[in-house]
Formats: sequence, C-alpha cells, structure tokens
Amino acid sequence: MISAYAIQSHTAFIYIRGEMVFGAIRLERAVEEAYRAGFIGKNIFGSGYDLDLIVIVARAPISAVKRPRCCRHWKAAAAGPN
Repeated sequence: MISAYAIQSHTAFIYIRGEMVFGAIRLERAVEEAYRAGFIGKNIFGSGYDLDLIVIVARAPISAVKRPRCCRHWKAAAAGPN
C-alpha cells in the first residue's frame, strides 16, 4: 500500500498461490476489514487518495503448471555438473 501511494497508483494487487487456501481466506477477510476501517478505498482518512486492493488467488499450484522445456534445462545448468 505504501508503494502504491508512492507512485500514485489507485489499484494494488496481491497474488496468492492456490494451495494457500487458509491464507487466502484470512487475507481476504483482512482486506475487507481494512476497507471497513478506512485504510483502503475512497478518500483514505480524508487525504483525497483512493486505493482499491485486489486479491488474486491462483487456480492451480505453480508446480502444476507445465513449464517450457527450456526452463528445465536452465534449472539443470544452474545446479552445476554432476
């Protein structure tokens, strides 16, 4: 939220991985509470600054996404010689 204010962005995103179900639920509740308390939303604390915070929960774990073949080669090269 501080960086969004610093660059005068009016929309911020939080991305959370799909397997973090309980964390995502807690995060969404915390965002709702922040809206109700006036920490996020329109005219935050009378400052004239508006900020919407959007939580994006991934559909599938990152490990389930098929990676391009080239990425596997980079991983092997980074591990070094056997």
